[in-house]
Amino acid sequence: MGRNAKKNKEKKALEEETQMSLGEAKQMDLVESDGKQPNQTFPILEEELKKARRQAILEENKRVKLEEELEKARCQAKLEETAQEKIQEVENKSKDTYKEMNMHGESLKESEAMCWSLKRSPRLNNCSALMNSGDVKQTDLVETPVIICLEMIREKAKVLSSPQLLRRVLVAEIKLRYAYADTRAHILEMHKRKSEEAARLKACPYEMIHDNKDITDMLRGVREAAATDDTVEDFDLAEKIKAANAKAEAATEKEALHIAALEKAALEKEQLEVNYYCLNGEGERLLETLNLDANVTLQSHSDEFISQYTLKEEAGAAYIKQAAAYRACSVTRTRELEGDNSSLRSKVVAITKKGGKADASSKYKPEVEKATAKYVSEIEDLRTKYQKAQKYITDLRSEVAMLREEATLKNNYKSEIEKLVQDGKKLQNAHEAANRKLQEAHEHALDLNIRLRQVEVMELEKFTDSSRVLLSSLKQKGARADVDFGPFTPNEGYFFFTPPVSTQESCRITWRRWSWG
Repeated sequence: MGRNAKKNKEKKALEEETQMSLGEAKQMDLVESDGKQPNQTFPILEEELKKARRQAILEENKRVKLEEELEKARCQAKLEETAQEKIQEVENKSKDTYKEMNMHGESLKESEAMCWSLKRSPRLNNCSALMNSGDVKQTDLVETPVIICLEMIREKAKVLSSPQLLRRVLVAEIKLRYAYADTRAHILEMHKRKSEEAARLKACPYEMIHDNKDITDMLRGVREAAATDDTVEDFDLAEKIKAANAKAEAATEKEALHIAALEKAALEKEQLEVNYYCLNGEGERLLETLNLDANVTLQSHSDEFISQYTLKEEAGAAYIKQAAAYRACSVTRTRELEGDNSSLRSKVVAITKKGGKADASSKYKPEVEKATAKYVSEIEDLRTKYQKAQKYITDLRSEVAMLREEATLKNNYKSEIEKLVQDGKKLQNAHEAANRKLQEAHEHALDLNIRLRQVEVMELEKFTDSSRVLLSSLKQKGARADVDFGPFTPNEGYFFFTPPVSTQESCRITWRRWSWG
């Protein structure tokens, strides 16, 4: 609104300016010049002003269009910026989720450190105390395909005498059992939440959960009439009220049973999906661990380990097939439950629309109870299996603690000796290198000393020869030479002599003295 008002104001100002220009042109045209005819230039000026006005309107329209385009561009830039921020937020969330999902994969690299720190874990200490107390027995443990596969790998690792492979198998078992325990806790929490939701829905009145509004309105009207009319004498009206109440109670009971069946079916579906994803993920990590162990162990046990690794790979493939079977069973069972639920709902709706009697609910009540009992028994079976798996975890943790103590005693001295040997080798190498450098420096110093002496001898010989030649020439001229080397500067010397008696002049000969530096 502010931008439009500004544009209208500018247009009005432009029109007023144009009108003022036209008025001034008319006044100039009406003025006579030296008694002659009025000025004939007014039509030309008016035409030019019209052209200028049209041009100004065109320019204004262009400016308005440019402003609109600029506003659109700004909006588009804001939308793109918002979209970029959302994309960045989604990417950050996906990165965090990816990091969280890869924590178990990264922990494989820290398996050795994790084995050494198991003794400081209070959870494993508690499990060890529980095993020592005798509360958990070996016969109560469940034998799942994954555990059987890991037991086979452990036996093969013992045969191959590979401590590294055995440690990795133990770490994989620990992670697998932790995953089973966490999954079971999640399922129990989800079951508790679904049970609370089902109880809340059962406590709601019939009108809040029924889908047919016409029947709901009819029942509400009949109940209000029965509540307000205290003197009901018509027998037919009383019978209608009783039939409507019975019908509402039957439909409410059947709807509550249907909701309970739906809740149990949803819980079963979620349990199967959680079981499938847990087993599938652990199977993939197990195969990845076996691949890494194969690359390390094949160097020393090539032929024998190839045959053993083939057995391990087949076991892992069988485990993946079992996970796929879990998934197929989940899908099939979900479809069956959805078909049963849709059939049950259609029957309830048909009975409600036809206005059936109260005993119609008893016709389908055994069927609903039978399906509910079946769902409850299957859920209890799954709960029993997870309880056994949790007991099996405590036994494995105690075994890991004992193996860790034994491995610590064997490996501590070995690692310390290896470290001392490596430190001794490093010191010996450093000592040898220092000796070599010292010998090279000594040889270089000897070489420089020899060369310096040779240069000194050569320069001294040259100086002696030149001095002898100069003295002999002076003696031939009859001079009495007194050699005096002093005082010296770093690069100059002075030679004084007494000239012949005929000249009686003092002379001094200066030459460049040899530099010793």
